[in-house]
Amino acid sequence: MGYDVFICYSTKDGIITGSICDLLEKSGIKCWIAPRNVCGGKPYVQEIIRGIENSNVMVLIHTKNSNVSRHVLSEIEQAFSKNKIIIPFLVDSTKMSTEHSFYLNRTQWIIAYPNYKKKIEKLLDALNNIFDTDKKTSQNTISNQSEGENPLLDYLKDECQRDMSKIHDMVFWLQEKGQIKTAHDLLAYFKKELAAGNIDKNKKNKIYELIF
Repeated sequence: MGYDVFICYSTKDGIITGSICDLLEKSGIKCWIAPRNVCGGKPYVQEIIRGIENSNVMVLIHTKNSNVSRHVLSEIEQAFSKNKIIIPFLVDSTKMSTEHSFYLNRTQWIIAYPNYKKKIEKLLDALNNIFDTDKKTSQNTISNQSEGENPLLDYLKDECQRDMSKIHDMVFWLQEKGQIKTAHDLLAYFKKELAAGNIDKNKKNKIYELIF
């Protein structure tokens, strides 16, 4: 299941972040936030990566605490490597670290201090603009695809069973969101999933054959 936003924050800012998450969700934004959305019994880091992958946008709650958190930096690096949109929401005036700036200098920051609650509307506007653009892209992609033009997706509809059911759901979610547009996009996606051991390797050759 996909999420609109992955909330990246320091656990030391749990109260503020919980309030921001609540305000976003009351406005219809579906949020992934730890530890709430971490599945019990699974490796924590794996769940964080899954949350980032399954979310459209990362919202970074920037504070003096998140600015020095190695865990926050790791999450930013993950989002950056996966070409996720990152929106820094600056809850205080702490100067952004060199490491954070490396990833976020070209990103539009939202100055939310001294009263972050008054800036939630600005954050919602930014998110809705992103989602509206994604929706239009998705509609254009789907409208340009006629039935039977994509043999890879036809194959997946037949072959994605049991251990591949998670991949099946993710592929069609990605297509719906407009993140998969070409065969090469699918190839990159499946290479990543194969490397992670999420796809039966016996199906690899058939998948590659259909892509090429």
